[in-house]
Amino acid sequence: YHRLGFAFYFYRGVGPTIWTVLRFMNVTSRHPPSNELAQANANMGVLLSLAGLYRPAHKFANRAIAMRRALGDVWGIGSSIHFLGLILYGEGRYRRSIAALREAIGVLDRTGDHWEAGNARINVAYCHMRLGDSEKAVALARAVYRDGQRTAEEHFLVTEDEPEPVLPGG
Repeated sequence: YHRLGFAFYFYRGVGPTIWTVLRFMNVTSRHPPSNELAQANANMGVLLSLAGLYRPAHKFANRAIAMRRALGDVWGIGSSIHFLGLILYGEGRYRRSIAALREAIGVLDRTGDHWEAGNARINVAYCHMRLGDSEKAVALARAVYRDGQRTAEEHFLVTEDEPEPVLPGG
């Protein structure tokens, strides 16, 4: 349900995403604490923040972080702190969001999750833009872009003398 929620969010919008988050929460809440239940809590926090319900959003996000810590899931801690950073961003608490996002980036970098760390970095850029520091925001966005290019090159083993890989759909 977590991955389905990503697909729905990016390709179908918030409406269908609501169903996946609620279903994920419903299924996982029937079981003892687990990485899946922690992820469902983090997702629910972000969903509630989209509806402007920040107090319960924080409760779900903090529950997810605590659960991940209790389970010793280092990647999950970084991911859940990233989601807390998104909630803080939505709330307009940009400096607190930057602090949470930077903490998440540190953890996610250590676990090797370049995709989520990159997303957290671009959210730091968004915060700086909202704070009126467009130069810093642009510099951070460019750095994320360069990191993404490097990661793609490493992933696809592209060298200067090889053609670019042809990705599905394009």
